[in-house]
Amino acid sequence: MQRILNLAIVLVCLSCSTAPTVPVFQVRVSSLVDPDRTPGRSYVLLPSAEGIDLEDLQFREFARYVAGALERQGFTRAPDFSKADVAVFLAYGIGDPQLQTYTYTVPVYGQTGGGTSTLNLSTYGAGGYSTTSGTITTLPRYGPVGSQSVTQSNVTYFRYLFLDAIDLRAFRESQKVLSVWRTNVTSNGSSGDLRLVLPILVAASEQYIAVNTGKQVEVDLREGDPRVQKVRGHNTP
Repeated sequence: MQRILNLAIVLVCLSCSTAPTVPVFQVRVSSLVDPDRTPGRSYVLLPSAEGIDLEDLQFREFARYVAGALERQGFTRAPDFSKADVAVFLAYGIGDPQLQTYTYTVPVYGQTGGGTSTLNLSTYGAGGYSTTSGTITTLPRYGPVGSQSVTQSNVTYFRYLFLDAIDLRAFRESQKVLSVWRTNVTSNGSSGDLRLVLPILVAASEQYIAVNTGKQVEVDLREGDPRVQKVRGHNTP
């Protein structure tokens, strides 16, 4: 009986561990705004890293996500650099994989009492001694019978998206580079696929773009969230 119980527990645990789950992406957003500068809301979107061309395929894909978020927040794309109020510099990336190992203790369950036992009863009669066998059954009892240590490892990645808006009117007048707002978006998780994660970072930060959050804001999103699908350009009800 104990073996059957232990097997049942193992099967239940295996079914739980292999059941499909929808991962939750935990995103952190921190946005700053200069309250003394209101340069306007027409923009050009540029890569912040050296060596990335405006025609780079990955930049174009990510810029499309960011441009959609900017325009839903009331910004308009300028026809060229000379007519834009702000230049929004876009930075994105993913860190090296980080291995994390942890150990925890789990109970081991089994039968702690009850069950079936055999009783031999000796009696004396006219024919002498005789032995009668019988069984006694009591309800089995189950509970922890010990514990074992389990060690697991997982790999996590640091993912980020940075937007930095520069006042172009001030730059044209005085050649000064003045930041008017900045939005930093970061996340740690098991996915190292930046193309998967970046739309989620944009969706989590969209409502905070050019808004002073006053602190770091935490946003939890799933890949199928309508906000993420909107960023990707999918129409959802």
